[in-house]
Amino acid sequence: MGSPIEAWEGVAAYFTGAGGGMPLVWMLIALVVTVASALSAFFHENKSYRDHRGDPH
Repeated sequence: MGSPIEAWEGVAAYFTGAGGGMPLVWMLIALVVTVASALSAFFHENKSYRDHRGDPH
């Protein structure tokens, strides 16, 4: 399994997805998922606490 590169002179790094709009899109998706899971946990914990205490609401 040889490499197609025969010499390392002039070889540069190539970062796929760097720049453009995709990092922003993934950051926003991660932010939405994080906030949604935190809110879901908050409401679930409050409901569980009320149910355990015996509150009707």
